[in-house]
Amino acid sequence: MLKKILVLGAALIMCIGLFAGCGGNKYNAELHYNTQKIMNTDYLEANMTLGAYVGMVEDTSSPATRTHIIRDKNSFDLAFSEFPQKVNFSKKMVLVYFFTSSYPTSPYRLGEISLNGSELNIEFKLNKSGSSSSPEAAKPQQTCIVVLIDKFNITAVTFNQK
Repeated sequence: MLKKILVLGAALIMCIGLFAGCGGNKYNAELHYNTQKIMNTDYLEANMTLGAYVGMVEDTSSPATRTHIIRDKNSFDLAFSEFPQKVNFSKKMVLVYFFTSSYPTSPYRLGEISLNGSELNIEFKLNKSGSSSSPEAAKPQQTCIVVLIDKFNITAVTFNQK
Protein backbone atom coordinates (compact mmCIF):
# COMPACT_ATOMS: atom_id res chain seq x y z
CA MET A 1 0.00 0.00 0.00
CA LEU A 2 2.77 2.44 0.94
CA LYS A 3 4.58 1.55 -2.28
CA LYS A 4 1.46 2.42 -4.33
CA ILE A 5 1.11 5.77 -2.56
CA LEU A 6 4.77 6.60 -3.22
CA VAL A 7 4.46 5.64 -6.90
CA LEU A 8 1.27 7.71 -7.29
CA GLY A 9 2.87 10.63 -5.46
CA ALA A 10 5.92 10.51 -7.71
CA ALA A 11 3.69 10.34 -10.82
CA LEU A 12 1.68 13.33 -9.57
CA ILE A 13 4.84 15.37 -9.01
CA MET A 14 6.09 14.52 -12.51
CA CYS A 15 2.76 15.52 -14.06
CA ILE A 16 2.72 18.84 -12.20
CA GLY A 17 6.28 19.54 -13.33
CA LEU A 18 5.44 18.63 -16.92
CA PHE A 19 2.38 20.88 -17.06
CA ALA A 20 4.13 23.76 -15.27
CA GLY A 21 7.04 23.54 -17.71
CA CYS A 22 4.81 23.62 -20.78
CA GLY A 23 2.61 26.53 -19.72
CA GLY A 24 5.15 29.30 -20.30
CA ASN A 25 5.05 29.40 -24.10
CA LYS A 26 1.42 29.62 -25.13
CA TYR A 27 2.25 31.20 -28.51
CA ASN A 28 4.85 28.59 -29.53
CA ALA A 29 7.49 31.30 -29.69
CA GLU A 30 11.12 30.60 -30.55
CA LEU A 31 13.80 33.26 -30.10
CA HIS A 32 16.76 33.43 -32.47
CA TYR A 33 19.66 35.71 -31.50
CA ASN A 34 22.76 36.93 -33.34
CA THR A 35 20.68 36.88 -36.52
CA GLN A 36 22.56 39.67 -38.28
CA LYS A 37 24.71 37.02 -39.96
CA ILE A 38 21.69 35.47 -41.74
CA MET A 39 20.14 38.74 -42.91
CA ASN A 40 20.50 40.55 -46.19
CA THR A 41 23.04 43.39 -46.06
CA ASP A 42 20.61 45.95 -47.49
CA TYR A 43 18.06 45.10 -44.79
CA LEU A 44 20.66 45.47 -42.05
CA GLU A 45 21.82 48.83 -43.39
CA ALA A 46 18.23 50.08 -43.63
CA ASN A 47 17.64 49.18 -39.97
CA MET A 48 20.59 50.77 -38.19
CA THR A 49 20.06 51.80 -34.56
CA LEU A 50 21.17 54.78 -32.51
CA GLY A 51 24.55 54.44 -30.83
CA ALA A 52 25.69 51.48 -32.90
CA TYR A 53 29.16 51.69 -34.37
CA VAL A 54 29.73 51.03 -38.05
CA GLY A 55 33.48 50.66 -38.31
CA MET A 56 34.79 53.53 -36.20
CA VAL A 57 31.76 55.81 -36.65
CA GLU A 58 28.89 55.94 -34.15
CA ASP A 59 25.36 56.18 -35.57
CA THR A 60 23.81 59.35 -34.16
CA SER A 61 20.75 59.74 -36.38
CA SER A 62 18.87 56.42 -36.41
CA PRO A 63 16.06 55.47 -34.02
CA ALA A 64 17.01 53.59 -30.85
CA THR A 65 15.03 50.50 -31.90
CA ARG A 66 13.22 49.14 -34.93
CA THR A 67 10.52 46.48 -34.98
CA HIS A 68 9.05 44.59 -37.93
CA ILE A 69 6.20 42.10 -38.22
CA ILE A 70 6.81 39.77 -41.16
CA ARG A 71 3.70 37.88 -42.25
CA ASP A 72 4.60 36.69 -45.76
CA LYS A 73 7.40 35.07 -47.73
CA ASN A 74 8.12 38.13 -49.91
CA SER A 75 8.84 40.34 -46.88
CA PHE A 76 10.80 37.50 -45.30
CA ASP A 77 12.98 37.10 -48.40
CA LEU A 78 13.79 40.83 -48.34
CA ALA A 79 15.08 40.48 -44.78
CA PHE A 80 16.83 37.11 -44.69
CA SER A 81 19.44 35.48 -46.89
CA GLU A 82 18.92 32.22 -44.96
CA PHE A 83 17.06 31.00 -41.87
CA PRO A 84 17.60 28.00 -39.57
CA GLN A 85 14.21 26.52 -40.43
CA LYS A 86 11.41 26.70 -42.97
CA VAL A 87 8.61 29.11 -42.02
CA ASN A 88 5.00 28.21 -42.81
CA PHE A 89 3.44 31.67 -43.14
CA SER A 90 -0.10 30.28 -43.02
CA LYS A 91 0.60 29.34 -39.36
CA LYS A 92 3.57 31.48 -38.25
CA MET A 93 4.88 35.03 -38.41
CA VAL A 94 8.35 36.43 -37.81
CA LEU A 95 9.00 39.35 -35.46
CA VAL A 96 12.26 41.23 -35.96
CA TYR A 97 13.68 43.58 -33.33
CA PHE A 98 16.77 45.74 -33.89
CA PHE A 99 18.50 47.51 -31.00
CA THR A 100 21.99 48.58 -29.95
CA SER A 101 23.87 46.38 -27.52
CA SER A 102 27.33 45.95 -26.09
CA TYR A 103 26.63 42.20 -26.25
CA PRO A 104 25.75 41.83 -29.95
CA THR A 105 26.53 38.12 -30.35
CA SER A 106 25.60 36.94 -26.85
CA PRO A 107 22.69 34.59 -26.25
CA TYR A 108 19.31 36.00 -25.31
CA ARG A 109 16.26 34.12 -24.04
CA LEU A 110 12.54 34.77 -24.04
CA GLY A 111 10.79 36.04 -20.97
CA GLU A 112 7.08 36.67 -20.60
CA ILE A 113 4.90 37.12 -23.69
CA SER A 114 1.53 38.79 -23.33
CA LEU A 115 -1.19 40.06 -25.62
CA ASN A 116 -2.90 43.35 -24.79
CA GLY A 117 -5.65 43.90 -27.34
CA SER A 118 -3.88 43.93 -30.69
CA GLU A 119 -0.43 44.65 -29.21
CA LEU A 120 1.97 41.85 -28.38
CA ASN A 121 4.46 42.45 -25.55
CA ILE A 122 7.63 40.36 -25.49
CA GLU A 123 10.20 40.36 -22.71
CA PHE A 124 13.68 39.02 -23.38
CA LYS A 125 16.81 38.68 -21.28
CA LEU A 126 20.53 38.49 -21.87
CA ASN A 127 21.80 35.08 -20.75
CA LYS A 128 24.35 35.92 -18.10
CA SER A 129 25.85 32.93 -16.37
CA GLY A 130 28.24 32.90 -13.47
CA SER A 131 30.79 30.89 -15.42
CA SER A 132 33.87 32.07 -17.25
CA SER A 133 31.85 31.93 -20.47
CA SER A 134 29.80 34.97 -19.46
CA PRO A 135 29.28 37.44 -22.27
CA GLU A 136 31.91 40.13 -22.53
CA ALA A 137 31.02 43.70 -23.38
CA ALA A 138 32.16 45.13 -26.71
CA LYS A 139 31.77 48.35 -28.66
CA PRO A 140 28.00 48.98 -29.05
CA GLN A 141 26.70 47.37 -32.23
CA GLN A 142 23.47 46.86 -34.10
CA THR A 143 21.89 43.76 -32.60
CA CYS A 144 18.90 41.79 -33.78
CA ILE A 145 16.68 39.17 -32.25
CA VAL A 146 14.04 37.31 -34.22
CA VAL A 147 10.98 35.63 -32.75
CA LEU A 148 9.18 32.96 -34.73
CA ILE A 149 5.66 32.78 -33.30
CA ASP A 150 2.14 31.58 -34.03
CA LYS A 151 0.34 33.83 -36.51
CA PHE A 152 -2.49 35.97 -35.18
CA ASN A 153 -3.86 39.44 -35.78
CA ILE A 154 -1.67 42.06 -34.11
CA THR A 155 -0.94 45.64 -35.12
CA ALA A 156 2.11 46.28 -32.90
CA VAL A 157 4.86 44.51 -31.01
CA THR A 158 6.72 45.90 -28.03
CA PHE A 159 10.01 44.32 -27.01
CA ASN A 160 11.30 44.90 -23.49
CA GLN A 161 14.73 43.79 -22.34
CA LYS A 162 14.75 42.77 -18.68
